[in-house]
Amino acid sequence: MEKRGKLEVITGCMFSGKTKRITEIIAKQKFPRQPECCKPSTDDRGGPNVINTHEGQQVLVKTIPAQKPEEIFNACHLHWHNTERRQLIIIDEAQFFSEKIVDVVQLLIKWSHHIIVVGLDLDFRGEPFGSMPQLMSFADKITKLTATCAVCGQKANRTQRIINGEPAHYEDRLVLIGGSDKYEARCLKHHIVVGKLEIVFS
Repeated sequence: MEKRGKLEVITGCMFSGKTKRITEIIAKQKFPRQPECCKPSTDDRGGPNVINTHEGQQVLVKTIPAQKPEEIFNACHLHWHNTERRQLIIIDEAQFFSEKIVDVVQLLIKWSHHIIVVGLDLDFRGEPFGSMPQLMSFADKITKLTATCAVCGQKANRTQRIINGEPAHYEDRLVLIGGSDKYEARCLKHHIVVGKLEIVFS
């Protein structure tokens, strides 16, 4: 039977264990070759061959830093297509790539590769982040992870940005690389975005 490509999306707020899930998949994967792991070149924490957890841990995995989504296609598909084998390709922090990541992922699926996209579904404002909604819309499988709210201890699905000990303002820049020094996991009740317009029903 012909092997067909597929897309899995692993998503959730910061501190929800997305990177841990990647390492588990790599350890159990049954492909004949090590998976290709791609991440944005803007995330240079730890160097090119490190995937970082937001708990400060570093996982040593051979990675391909990419500035543009097209670089992922060139590095992965063009390298593997002559082998006539499906390849596991993991794209970490996918929310930071441009909208062309959607086209690249679909092309890789058409060439029978197994793609796992990992990223935040919501930004610090609590709004859909980058191309993650589009990727989730045609995924074959979605795993949505949760963390623990730093305020009440309940399940958290939001990422709270903290600047100088206070919640960030809505107009602050969208992308700010950081870990527990700048972010917390929060539930909806305790997620605060200063300056965000709240909807009120009369």
